[in-house]
Amino acid sequence: MMKTALFGPSGNPESFYAAGHKSSLEMPEWLAGQGLNAYEYSLTRGVNIGEETARALGVAAARFGIAMSVHAPYYISLATQDDLTAANTLKHFLKSLTAAEWLGADRISFHMGGVGKLARPVAMELAKR
Repeated sequence: MMKTALFGPSGNPESFYAAGHKSSLEMPEWLAGQGLNAYEYSLTRGVNIGEETARALGVAAARFGIAMSVHAPYYISLATQDDLTAANTLKHFLKSLTAAEWLGADRISFHMGGVGKLARPVAMELAKR
């Protein structure tokens, strides 16, 4: 069980690029140099990282003592009545899980989606399915 708080960004901050860095593979070393110990890899616009790159990033994170997590796509919608959206949500979530495994991440952040015109209890029941 973790006994200390971890700190780091979600995604690559402007200061990373301003320092001349270009690749997320450089983030773990840069974060360690900033005194940070966590990195949330952003998959918010889709799971667009390949296995080789993800595994290399995970190795670099471990080498520099950086805890990895991922943020799944924003368009995940658990509170939907549409079967196609529900099926796509499951696909996006499973792809995020795979990427998290490659990265050595031990957690995934995501938003359940808006309730739209649904009553909150109805949306919660849909999200539970």
